[in-house]
Amino acid sequence: MKKREDTRKPELEERIDLNLAAISSLFICLLFFSTEISAQLKINGFGKADILPTVSGYSSVYLTDYNLDGAYDLVLFSNSTNNLLLIESEANGFKDPAVKFFYFPVTNISYLKPRKNENDLQVFVSRKERLTGLVSFTPYGTLQLLNMYKFDSYPSSIRTGNFSSPDRFEALIYGDSFSGISLIEEKNLQIKEQKIVHSGIYSGLEVIDFDFDGFDDFAAVDELNNSLVFFYNDQFFQFSEKRKIEFQNTITRLVKINFNNDEYDDLAVISGSSVNVLLGDSVYSFKNSFKINLDVVPDKILFKDFNNDNFRDLIFTCKENQNLYMATAKNENEFSVAAPIIINRSITDLKIIKSKTAAVSSNGEIIFIDNLKKEDSDFNFFIGNNADKILLFESKNKQFKDLVSIDSETSKANLYYSRLYQFGSLKSFELSFPHKKKIINTTRDSVKTIYFFTPGKRLLEILKINQTNYKINLEKRYSDNPIIDLTHGIREVDSTQTIFALVDKNGSLGVERFVYKDFRYIAADFDIISDYYMNAKITYDRKPFVFYSDTMGSVIRFHKKYLNVKYQFQAIPVKDTVIWTLPQTGVYQSIIKSANSEKVYLLSIKGNSLSLMEASLPVLKGISKDLPKEIERIDRLEISEIDRFRKLLLINNAFYLIDNRGEIREFLPSPSIESHNINGYFVTRLFGNNYFVYSTDKTGLINFSVIK
Repeated sequence: MKKREDTRKPELEERIDLNLAAISSLFICLLFFSTEISAQLKINGFGKADILPTVSGYSSVYLTDYNLDGAYDLVLFSNSTNNLLLIESEANGFKDPAVKFFYFPVTNISYLKPRKNENDLQVFVSRKERLTGLVSFTPYGTLQLLNMYKFDSYPSSIRTGNFSSPDRFEALIYGDSFSGISLIEEKNLQIKEQKIVHSGIYSGLEVIDFDFDGFDDFAAVDELNNSLVFFYNDQFFQFSEKRKIEFQNTITRLVKINFNNDEYDDLAVISGSSVNVLLGDSVYSFKNSFKINLDVVPDKILFKDFNNDNFRDLIFTCKENQNLYMATAKNENEFSVAAPIIINRSITDLKIIKSKTAAVSSNGEIIFIDNLKKEDSDFNFFIGNNADKILLFESKNKQFKDLVSIDSETSKANLYYSRLYQFGSLKSFELSFPHKKKIINTTRDSVKTIYFFTPGKRLLEILKINQTNYKINLEKRYSDNPIIDLTHGIREVDSTQTIFALVDKNGSLGVERFVYKDFRYIAADFDIISDYYMNAKITYDRKPFVFYSDTMGSVIRFHKKYLNVKYQFQAIPVKDTVIWTLPQTGVYQSIIKSANSEKVYLLSIKGNSLSLMEASLPVLKGISKDLPKEIERIDRLEISEIDRFRKLLLINNAFYLIDNRGEIREFLPSPSIESHNINGYFVTRLFGNNYFVYSTDKTGLINFSVIK
């Protein structure tokens, strides 16, 4: 049993819950499956994010060249405010946003026609004020009101086209609270309205010249009858309904696209949780179509070849949660299961801007999403969940790394496979518990394995990833005793894979061993290491080593033991060496295992005095230095190797760079990031640089920052 005084110095990670009910059989298999666990996206590096801060409250974006410099500027607007937000384009991005006053809240705005020696003419609608108007931008970025027209009902949408002749421009006004469809004609800045559809509610509309006569026709969503109606233009502002397509589920949006890159426009109809793609042909019969079934109801959609595989993919906002989802094309008309790529950011609009996908957040930002390139240095990448844990896969035969992001609140995880210099695929799965620790086994080229566990718990989840077909196997096991630490090794005699679990058995320190036989891990044996201990770690370097501390008299002792498992698994510890001693009084001590290697360090802190010894070496070696500030208590302690010469030490919420000369300095990945906001992190080498990769509170991003 532990001595009473030992309880004053708890293990840095969670103390072990000794009241958990014992389980009679070692590592009982409760769950095993080998399936496509959830969505798999072929992203090919798509997901790199640049965030442009704006102002909260704006929900839509409009592109216009207000200053006639040949580059599109951005205008943000919202139905809830009279102000517009102008963001002027410049060579390397955009200038700071500027608030511009306007007389009415803008619900929608559209280009109408060019004007000689003056800015283009635009048309807008204001649902709140029940009006439409003619406007143009001044050289100062303000919106000049030229004329307006009041309706009896509430317009919300605009589509423009050539309805009376190929060289004239008119606008169709409609909306889900607007009576019928009105055509707006401009002449000498005067507005003339003609009601071309006198009754009904039309919530969606797209302009297409169905009969190729040079006069635009249109398709509209009849909300009351839940059908897509085709109106043909007789060239005299007379539109007749020629045919309709009925849908079973409620139609919520209609979008004109060119899905197959031919000379005919196509239509995407959102009906329930499906996107119905109607392919145009030489007579616009729309007989060829296919359906994309989704698990959530989409709102705004974009079709584009985001992953550069010559097939158009789909990204869309979810109507309910305003997250951004992606479904990648398997072929010309089959798509993957959709998965979220941006969450908790209130995405309200989607556009293609400067060849990048732009997602407008009403929280006050525009998110530009692009493909990751080899020359990128510091960058952000969306991971589709609120990751507070991010894990790295090292792979000897790849030029990039694989990555896992885990949301501890939901235990949902995303796995990113690497391909050359970018993330190739995203795959989602779900753990049964938000584990705090992991070890990674990459000894087999074709299979990677992660062992997830939490100190103080008996549950071990084993995730196997086939690198050939991207199948995932997830096994759940339970040990007899609460796990303290874990390692993995291969027996030299017969290459048997073995898990070594360092456990607490009623206050004693022991090792449970489990061997891989018949495609699963089974219990092998158990050894007691010590009758009492303070904290402990286990590693594997051709054989398993156990490091633990205890007390004798007034000193703390650090022990290093190895287990001889070369010929038999029933071996007992054969070597016990006290490698370091410390006075008990006033000293914080711990044993730390590196996050990215099997190295073990012995640490002591008294005030601001730090001693850090590498215990994995045959001879104890380390440094003694003063930290920049005094440490009063320790809640979190972790260490990682950056390279052969530098280490990264985390004490509570502060990061410290330590070199081999013993020099210590505080480290922050970015001046705008406070270290206490960093949740998960790791260090690795990418593109010839050492990177600090981290996630912060509820952003749905991982950040890659070069360590200088």
